[in-house]
Amino acid sequence: MWSPMDGLPIWSIAIDPVDTQTIFVGVKPAALFRSRDGGSSWMKLSVQMAEECHIGPPMVTMLMVDPQDHRIVWAGVEVDGVYRSLDGGDTWTHIAGGVHPDIHGMAISLGEPKKVLASTPREIFATTDLGESWQSVVTTDRFPLRYSRGIAIKPDDPNVIFAAIGDTAIGSTGAIQRSTDGGATWETRPLPVEPNSNIWSLATHPADPHLVLAASLFGEIYSSRDAGDSWQKLKREFSEVGALAWAPN
Repeated sequence: MWSPMDGLPIWSIAIDPVDTQTIFVGVKPAALFRSRDGGSSWMKLSVQMAEECHIGPPMVTMLMVDPQDHRIVWAGVEVDGVYRSLDGGDTWTHIAGGVHPDIHGMAISLGEPKKVLASTPREIFATTDLGESWQSVVTTDRFPLRYSRGIAIKPDDPNVIFAAIGDTAIGSTGAIQRSTDGGATWETRPLPVEPNSNIWSLATHPADPHLVLAASLFGEIYSSRDAGDSWQKLKREFSEVGALAWAPN
C-alpha cells in the first residue's frame, strides 16, 4: 500500500492494543506518522524533532503504546531523546533532561509502580512518573560488552529484564544480559554460538511470557522458550535485522 513514508527508512512500528486499526510509524529523518484505518491512509503527526545530530539525521528507534492506557504513547529517538503523548498522538512533549538523548530501546514494565525503561549506549534508565524524572538502572561498565541496544521485559514478571549488548555500534560480537531482580544484578546468558555482530533487538509477548526472541544486527535469530535460561539459534539467517517483534497466531 502506498504511504507518505515511501522512500523513508522505517525504524519502528506500534499498534494501539485497544484500537488495532490505529498504527504509529517512526522514520528517519525523525518523524512520526499515524493511521486510524489499518494503514489505508496516513497523516504526519505534528511533532518537531531534531533534524541533525552527530550521526546525521536522527531516527525514531522505538515506539510504544501503553497497554494499560492507550492514550499514552512513547517515542524514543536516536539521537534526540524521549517524546511522550498523553492523548493518543495528537500532541507531544519532548522529555528534556534526566535521560541520555541517544535512545536505543524502550520497554514498559507493568509492575507496581509502572516503569518505563530506556536503553542508551552506556546506560539503562527508568522513570515511574511519565518521564518527569529518571533514575539509572545500570551502567554498561558492569556488562562484559559495553554497547547497549535493545531492551525487553518478561510480560508476567516486571523484575525480569533482558538487555541486548555488543562491542560497538556495528560490532563483531554480542551477548544477552538478564536480570531477575529489576536490574540490581545481571548475568550473561550463554548462547549456542558466538554472535556474528552485536545483539540488536529483543521481543517478548504476553501470549507466551517464556518465549523470548533476540536478533543480531547481521541477521542471526535466537529464541528461548524458558525465559532466557537457554537459547537456540534459528537456522534461517538474514542480511540485516533492524527490529524484531512477534505476534501469536
